[in-house]
Amino acid sequence: MQRSCGSQWGKLGLIVAGLGLMPAWWGNTAKAQESDIRNQLRACCFRGSSACQNLTKADCKAQGGRSQGLGTNCETTDCAESSRQACCANNGSCTDETSKDCRAAGGHPQGRGTNCDTANICSSLDQACCADNGACTDDTPTNCRAAGGKPGGKGTSCETTTCTNNTVACCTNGECSQQTPVACFQSGGRPQPAGSNCRTADCSGGGGFGKQACCSDDGHCTDEAAADCRSAGGRPGGFGSSCADTTCTVATAACCLDDGSCQDLKASACRTKGGQTGGAGTACSTTTCTQKTIACCLADNSCVDVKPLACIQQSGHSQGKGSDCSSSHCGPATVSCCATSGDCTDVPRATCTANGGQPGQAGSSCSTATCTRTDRECCLPTGACQEMPRSDCIAAGGNPGAAGSACTPTSCH
Repeated sequence: MQRSCGSQWGKLGLIVAGLGLMPAWWGNTAKAQESDIRNQLRACCFRGSSACQNLTKADCKAQGGRSQGLGTNCETTDCAESSRQACCANNGSCTDETSKDCRAAGGHPQGRGTNCDTANICSSLDQACCADNGACTDDTPTNCRAAGGKPGGKGTSCETTTCTNNTVACCTNGECSQQTPVACFQSGGRPQPAGSNCRTADCSGGGGFGKQACCSDDGHCTDEAAADCRSAGGRPGGFGSSCADTTCTVATAACCLDDGSCQDLKASACRTKGGQTGGAGTACSTTTCTQKTIACCLADNSCVDVKPLACIQQSGHSQGKGSDCSSSHCGPATVSCCATSGDCTDVPRATCTANGGQPGQAGSSCSTATCTRTDRECCLPTGACQEMPRSDCIAAGGNPGAAGSACTPTSCH
């Protein structure tokens, strides 16, 4: 079979073009044709006007017009008609208007190329509209939103749509109204649980996010908000409770005081005493408290039982962990002091020496010291008898008796 030369050259031309070997004059021809298309005039319509101008596509766009396409011209184009489209009003009526005029009138443009001649073009405007209370109506999206509803979407209807009730019982000053939780809060009310309604909700007492049973430490019950209950030191009864069905008891708990002692007290009483409550269900019988105070010796040698930090703040001297003033001595250190009579007293060393006593070692006390009597009878030159150490008797010119002797009525006669 013979093939035509044109066919052969056509395929060759495609191969040459694919390899980028197209002759220059071929490219120039294509560019010229493209430029010619761009520069061709066509009908140009302007929004909101019936005016028409024959312009290039670029010039039409630059002037805010709408090009009617290649091959059109103003002699055969009705711009007034081409700019109109079906405009559906909320009541379902239809008028042919520009989209701008349609929206300005609150209508719904149906799109370019549409018109009211199309049967039932506005009948599909309505859609299911769900109200907050679960009721459904077929209405336009604009009317639905204006009424606070939620449009179901294009093509929906109440026949095939199930709406959800989003309202709850809202208690305001003892009165009940059906509102959404947000609207209830905004109006100063207290929304009740999801699914609640004013037929069964009790706004006079407890329940919901509003009032509930509040037990005080003394066992008294009041219906009030949980936050108010806690601020007053009470115990909220919980969601949905009320004093009508709540029994409050006197609640005491182990209360550890700073001195380590424990008392079963109400939480408020424990706080008043500066103690720390052990919590519900605790008792002193099963609680071990730790002493938080120590004996603190102040500058005037007085003693106070305070916390370590308080002792430092008063420039005192801590007597150590577990100490207390009942068993602590504040002031100079004492030692055992044996008097010449054999008696023993715990006094500062200087006091003992000044009174002629015999001081013991540092840290000694009469509880472990043994004192020996060093006085004896001494007959003085006056004939009187006094008990004193032998050296003192001789120094006074007296006559000392035997060691340990005591003055009697006949000692010096």
